[in-house]
Amino acid sequence: MRYLLTGILAGLIMFAWTAVSWMALPLHAAALNNFPTATTDADLPMGESSIDQLQLPKSGVYHYPGFPHHEDGSPVSDAELNKMFERMKAGPTISLLVYHADGREPFPPKNFAIGIGSCIVASWIATWLTWLAAPRLRSYGRRVLFVTALGAFVFFAFYAQSWLWWGYSSEFGIAGTIDIIVAPMLAGLVIAKLVNANSNAAQH
Repeated sequence: MRYLLTGILAGLIMFAWTAVSWMALPLHAAALNNFPTATTDADLPMGESSIDQLQLPKSGVYHYPGFPHHEDGSPVSDAELNKMFERMKAGPTISLLVYHADGREPFPPKNFAIGIGSCIVASWIATWLTWLAAPRLRSYGRRVLFVTALGAFVFFAFYAQSWLWWGYSSEFGIAGTIDIIVAPMLAGLVIAKLVNANSNAAQH
């Protein structure tokens, strides 16, 4: 029960950090750019934006100029690939664009519930791993560093690869990196306090 509560508390702290990071700090606001609107008159309602003119056929994740493919599944020729490469080099390109044709609820309550649940599950995993490693992590600082290192693992295993291949801007990449490192570090402050060096031995 103690470790169950440890994960819940650490997860709530992780979620609180993401809320502060997105809503109170300038990290993400500086990293996201708005599509320009068709009007600059502040007294008029928001005009049609350039995204409205794309006329995308359905919701989904888009890439521009897009990867060539054939509906019948036939192989793409070298000439078609080279043409795409040249268009990408010349620009403009869009690495990833998440498009919702019918709109989307900005902040649905279920997303907050799922987000909190996700952070709690992640903290339970970190608590369990810390418990397993506790005999080798004699000091509080080592246990905090251990949990923080889990965030570093996620960064190098996934986020760094995503940043590399999709070409995030420096502002966007750095903001995400800070979240990935700071959130587990804060969770680690709690987990390291409640899972001590004798925890594993006490269960045997």
